[in-house]
Amino acid sequence: MSRPFLVVDTEGVDAFNHTDGKAHGESALFYDFGAIVADREGRVYECFSFANSDVITNKKLMSSAYYADKLPQYFAGIGTDWQLADTLTIWQTVQQVCKEYGIRDVWAFNARYDQKSTNFTIAQKSNGFRRYFMPYKTGWRDIWDYSGSTICNTKKYVKWCYEHDFITESGNPRTNADTVGKYILQDLEFNEQHTALSDCEIELKILLTAFKRNKKARHSKGQGWRDAAKIAKELGYK
Repeated sequence: MSRPFLVVDTEGVDAFNHTDGKAHGESALFYDFGAIVADREGRVYECFSFANSDVITNKKLMSSAYYADKLPQYFAGIGTDWQLADTLTIWQTVQQVCKEYGIRDVWAFNARYDQKSTNFTIAQKSNGFRRYFMPYKTGWRDIWDYSGSTICNTKKYVKWCYEHDFITESGNPRTNADTVGKYILQDLEFNEQHTALSDCEIELKILLTAFKRNKKARHSKGQGWRDAAKIAKELGYK
């Protein structure tokens, strides 16, 4: 039996309201936190989903959230789909779960964002007393980067993207979780829900598919687009 790992996803709101259209994890307060404890064989040990009461109840702040239109869904789902808890309680839960299962690897799709947003949130809500959200000796790993080097690094994937017009503004094949999810499920109608736990579920499926390629994971983050873009250029799509 392989060591369990944690798959994490967060939805956050920018505390400083940047206007460049980019996601700034370093200044994002997470309002939705989802996680799944699983292993390489696909066994799921535990999953949990929190709405952060320190953030989601701040109407002025949440009005600027990218997915602010989903707020009625969150409030309707508290007690069923989400447990309402403050940052400290969420942090304590994660600490306990990581200790219980001996977690060393924390996986997330575009892990830089989730790592920065969780660290920023715990630092803000603890008045700087805590700087890191995850326990000592755990490491963040990027599902985007890993799937980019195992699933999206084939001519088959690249051709599929151009065939179905899954192309970025810069002309590269899309390698986001929504597109890779469509590919591995062979379901063009699939769409990420952009709520944390539901996104964890497809991200876990992507990660398990990547594991089956039996290729060592890179330890870099944010490079999930590179392999597919290189192949696209070699095939003359760019």
